[in-house]
Amino acid sequence: MLKGTHIVALVGLLLAALVAGWTLGWRGALHEMAGDKSSAYTLRQDKAQLQTRVAELEGEAEMLRTRYAVSQRALELVRAEFAAHKGEVAELEEELRFFRGLMAPESGPSGVDLQVPEVVRGEDEGQFQVRLVVRQAASKHQRLHGSLAVAVAGQLQGEEAILALSELSENYSEDELPLEFRYFQALELTLQLPTGFEPAALVVKTRITKPQAVEVDQEFSWQVQERFDYVGQ
Repeated sequence: MLKGTHIVALVGLLLAALVAGWTLGWRGALHEMAGDKSSAYTLRQDKAQLQTRVAELEGEAEMLRTRYAVSQRALELVRAEFAAHKGEVAELEEELRFFRGLMAPESGPSGVDLQVPEVVRGEDEGQFQVRLVVRQAASKHQRLHGSLAVAVAGQLQGEEAILALSELSENYSEDELPLEFRYFQALELTLQLPTGFEPAALVVKTRITKPQAVEVDQEFSWQVQERFDYVGQ
C-alpha cells in the first residue's frame, strides 16, 4: 500500500505535469498567434502593393486611351486636309481648263468669240444667274471697246416674246452692257423672269466699236445647269 508520503509525492508530480503542459500549450498558442499576426501583416502589405499596381495600370490604360483618341483625331484632321487639298487641286485644274479655253489662239471671222452662256437657278422663284464670257479670239490681242446686248426669247401667256435686259432686272436701265477688254471679259447677270414666261433661248448681240467695228449676233438654247463650270468665279 502506498504510504501518505508517496501519495503526496504522486499528487505533486501530477500537478507539476499539468502546470508544465499548460505552460507549453500557452506558449504554443502564443507562438501560433504571433505567426498569424505576421501572415496577416504580410497579406496587408501584398494587398497594398497590388492596389498600387492596379492604380498604375489604370493610369497607363487611361494614357493609352488618350493617346489613341489624339491619334484618331489627328488622323481625321489629316484626312480632312487631304480632301480639302484634293478639292483645291480640282478647282485649280478646272480654272486652268477655263483659262486655256479663253486663251485658245483659234480665230473666227470676226476675231470676237462668245462662249456658250451658263445659266443656274437663283435663290428666288423665277430668278436665274447668267454668266457670259466674251473673248478676243486672235493670236495678237488689242484692247477692244464695245457693248453687249442680252435678251431672253420664249413664250409669255402662249405668245412669242423677247424680253430685253432692262425688262428682266431692276439693276439695268439699259439693254446693253459696256465692254472693254484685251483678252476676255466675264459678266454675271441676275435675271428675274416674269410669272408665266417660259424661256427658250438667250439672244446675245456683241458689238465692238474700237479699234474696228464688229457685230456678232448669237442665239443659245436656254439650258439650266446646277452650277457654273468654273466654280472659282
